[in-house]
Amino acid sequence: MQSIADSISIKLTHRIDEDGEYNAFTSVTVDIMLGENKIGHISATLVDRQLIPKGDFFSAMDGCSDDLQWIAVTLFEQKYGRTTLQSLVNHDDPEFLIMYIEKLHLNPDYKLDSDIAASAIRKLLFHPFIKGNESHGD
Repeated sequence: MQSIADSISIKLTHRIDEDGEYNAFTSVTVDIMLGENKIGHISATLVDRQLIPKGDFFSAMDGCSDDLQWIAVTLFEQKYGRTTLQSLVNHDDPEFLIMYIEKLHLNPDYKLDSDIAASAIRKLLFHPFIKGNESHGD
C-alpha cells in the first residue's frame, strides 16, 4: 500500500528578485500536490553568492529581507558569504547557492503527517532547477 507521502508531487515556479541588489536572489514557490489537490506550499529564496561583489554580502542580504540579514550575520562572513559554522566550513563552496526556506505550510488535514513535509522538501531539493540542471534565473 502506497503512503500519502509517496503520492506527493510538487509544482515549482521561480523568479529573480529584480528589485534586490545584483539580481542575486531568486524567489521559489512550491505547491505541494496530492493528485490534483494543492495541500500546502513552500516559499524559499535562493542566494547566488557569486553575483554579490566582494565585501557586500551582509548589505545584499539585508536589502532582500530582515530574515536573510539575520542569517547572514549569524552564519556567514562578510567578504564572500562563506559559512562560519565549523561543522560546515570544509564543505562550503561559494559556487553553491544558499537556500533559505521561509515557510512550509500544510493544510490542517495533513499537518500531523511529517512524512508529507519531508517528502515535499526532498522533492524540492532534488528538483532539476534546484539541483542545477537549469540555470539560475532562467
